[in-house]
Amino acid sequence: MVDIIFLQEGLHLFLLVLARISAMVSVAPFWSSRIIPMQVKIYFSILTSAVLLPLVWEQTPTLMLGPSPYILMVIQETVFGLILGIAGVLLFNAIHVAGQIIDTQMGFGMVNVLDPQSGTQIPMMGNFYYLIALLLFLISDGHHYLLQALMGSFNLLPPGTMISFPIHVWQDLAGLFTKILVFALQIALPVAGVLFLSDLALGIIARTVPQMNVFVLGIPIKIIVGVTTIIVVLPLYAVSLRFLFRQIFDTVDLMIQSYL
Repeated sequence: MVDIIFLQEGLHLFLLVLARISAMVSVAPFWSSRIIPMQVKIYFSILTSAVLLPLVWEQTPTLMLGPSPYILMVIQETVFGLILGIAGVLLFNAIHVAGQIIDTQMGFGMVNVLDPQSGTQIPMMGNFYYLIALLLFLISDGHHYLLQALMGSFNLLPPGTMISFPIHVWQDLAGLFTKILVFALQIALPVAGVLFLSDLALGIIARTVPQMNVFVLGIPIKIIVGVTTIIVVLPLYAVSLRFLFRQIFDTVDLMIQSYL
């Protein structure tokens, strides 16, 4: 009888751990990529949960095994895992927004490419910036850090100990939204600013030399100017990404500590 109760408690705890891990893996950057087969994500979540179970069990108090309290715990663990994953994926959404702004200025507003990782249409320059950001994210071990933060969250906040979602969590997430929006504008501003000056110069030429077909000449000129500006500011973009990665990781830590 004792063994049955022991196994039952272990199964309940395992499902709570699995809910948090699988929720984060389903939305976190790199881990949520469609290139990774769904079977691999499932096996990875189950294996990680099984490895962490003995460590989590020592720090987890006795769980309330009633149907309603347990269902609430599963929901809380799932939402918490989603919040951790969303905090990381917001960066790449900002890059897509910046790419859309740049594409519109360069004349590529109607040209989108299929992103195999998300299965959606994204801007051409947005895809270029996205691939660079993903590469730097992997080089910086960002995917490992997200897993480390997830595992550390079990030490600070064992399964079944969440009473509610503190207001600080939503404030930190809202602050991250603001930072991401500012970052998107910072990415697009150098290229968009130079292209605006190009439009201004073309407008002056159109007024001074009416015989010149500025609309025909403007398209290749803006593309050349835009690509040249992107190449020039690319090192600065890489430095900004590393700084933003650190801000995102700090925000994830703050959101975890807000529960304490």
